[in-house]
Amino acid sequence: MDTIRTRRLLLAGAVGLAPLLLAAGSTTFPAGTFRFAGTTPEARKALTATAAAPDRVLAASLLSLVGFVLLAVAFCAIATLVRRRGGLAATVGAAVGVIGSVGAVIVVCWLGLSVYAATQAAMTTDAKAAYVVSLLRGTH
Repeated sequence: MDTIRTRRLLLAGAVGLAPLLLAAGSTTFPAGTFRFAGTTPEARKALTATAAAPDRVLAASLLSLVGFVLLAVAFCAIATLVRRRGGLAATVGAAVGVIGSVGAVIVVCWLGLSVYAATQAAMTTDAKAAYVVSLLRGTH
């Protein structure tokens, strides 16, 4: 099998696999776990929901991370299909899609995995909630 054909198959696989992984990650998250907990009561709810199913939260976070990385690859793969007219628009669209995917990876790592880590820490519930709130509001 030649190199170009192999690359095309890998890129086509990324285009097909990215939405499946993102859908699987979204449906795997237990209700109430992946949210922006900007207040202490919301943070406690997120921590409680995460503590109830920590393995599901970790699996969903990892599925989402891989899905968003593949989504960035898929945007680039689709942009390579455009030849002459529309090449600039496809490149700009792919760049915007990659930036969005990188932002989503940052949010999943920053918020989802930080809440997971907080549930695993040997701290009081109030300290965990304060940590989760500080992720969004800062420590001021």
